[in-house]
Amino acid sequence: MDDDRFVRCRTAATLEAACEGLADDLIGIGFGLPSVYLLAGERLRCQAARGYFQVVDGFAPGAGVIGKVVASGQSDFVADVSMRPDFIFAVPGLVAEICVPVHCGGAVVGAVSVESFEPLEAEALLVVEEAATVLGASIERLGGAPKPSLAQRLVEISVELTRASLAADVEAIALRAAIELSGMTSAAIAHVRPDRSWTSSVLGPLGPVLAGWRDAELAVLTSWVSNDTSSHFSGGEDVPAGYEFLHGAGIRSITVHPLVRAGTVGSLLVAVASSPVAHSPSVVDCLALLSAHTAASLAMAMLLEDATGRADHDGLTGLGNRSILESHLAGALGGDDHPAVLVLDLDDFKQVNDRMGHLVGDQLLAVVAERIRGCLRDGDHGYRLGGDEFVVVLGEASEAVATSVAARLLTSLERPFVLERGEVETSVSIGIALVGSTPTDLLARADHAMYEAKRLGKGRWALASAPA
Repeated sequence: MDDDRFVRCRTAATLEAACEGLADDLIGIGFGLPSVYLLAGERLRCQAARGYFQVVDGFAPGAGVIGKVVASGQSDFVADVSMRPDFIFAVPGLVAEICVPVHCGGAVVGAVSVESFEPLEAEALLVVEEAATVLGASIERLGGAPKPSLAQRLVEISVELTRASLAADVEAIALRAAIELSGMTSAAIAHVRPDRSWTSSVLGPLGPVLAGWRDAELAVLTSWVSNDTSSHFSGGEDVPAGYEFLHGAGIRSITVHPLVRAGTVGSLLVAVASSPVAHSPSVVDCLALLSAHTAASLAMAMLLEDATGRADHDGLTGLGNRSILESHLAGALGGDDHPAVLVLDLDDFKQVNDRMGHLVGDQLLAVVAERIRGCLRDGDHGYRLGGDEFVVVLGEASEAVATSVAARLLTSLERPFVLERGEVETSVSIGIALVGSTPTDLLARADHAMYEAKRLGKGRWALASAPA
């Protein structure tokens, strides 16, 4: 190793100066486009770059050449970037790149990259590896890789929340973040239901205590933040009357933040610990931002889930619709399952509509759907194709199982239906198909068998013949 090289990096008094100095040292050696990246939390952040009019920042380990070098801990010499689909162009016209991991304390903490508009010689790899070694030694000399700041972590957490599309995922991210940012050990998100009862998601060793809180305890916490402030109890021994549930549960510190949606505090974000945790304005700021972002992300996730549910389900009966049925069948036929399909059609349903009106007909269909659900086993699914035609998909099922379910459906649906305008009696014809090459083929076979059941007298099931 040449001790005359990388002097700026070797002698730097701060980590920032070491990174900037290394970039200048590489420029001095003759590399036109050097850059230095260090891990800040879960992202690689550019600490220094020379020769670029645009800097690519925020790599996830595994993304691009730089991210993959950090993830693998191995150097990468890309002689022709056009042959690497994972290469991320910061500027047009680049030809080659050398990227080397930076090690400190036995771990990969970043990378040194050199890009070029001209081919790079093999000897250049040795120089960049030496640069990475010098930077790693300087980082260790200066106290090790920096921990991400609260602001950096909050940015990363906010990105996670934005990407989450399910309410359960949003809550899981927020609970982990509340524990990390607050320095406490456990967290909960409590929601008040429309009936004024509560439901909670919890994480951490004190989670069972938080999950056990009922209306009285949660009402106290809500009163602390009802004016859209936060509240922090940092472990004092003088507990006012009404707050004994904290010390009684072994809680010595608690922070409570409101989750405000449409101007209403309908949920709480709570973090607790069994030892005192001092109040910190900077931490409170981060928790307040976390709470605001969590509330917004939860609202969006719930809207998406509601919209998806409406798109995949029949509005009258709540059963799946044709779109989700075909998707389910395609997935089952493409795997190891051997589903059985039952097509059900109400007998003489038109007479009900003609005699009692379409509103009664709709009521009948909704009750029929309820009875179908009641006849299904775990893993079975019910769908409405439209009109008075329904489909039941059984998981891997034999002829004996399929006919047993069909018999159970016949018995249930032959019982009189008590509706608003009186009692209605009907029956159902069922077609069963056990074999089909595609969803359309399987449904067509079951449909044909259903019409055979009607031809034989209705109120019965028929089994589709096996394909030739």
